[in-house]
Amino acid sequence: MIKRLKTDTDSLVSHASKLLICAFVILASQDYDQKQFG
Repeated sequence: MIKRLKTDTDSLVSHASKLLICAFVILASQDYDQKQFG
């Protein structure tokens, strides 16, 4: 039970970090576009 919970938490954490990285990349590219064309 606890082992399963730990696995779920680990996968959730890795999923969240992937989402954070994606969001950071999108924000950075938008910022870059604004600097290029602004």
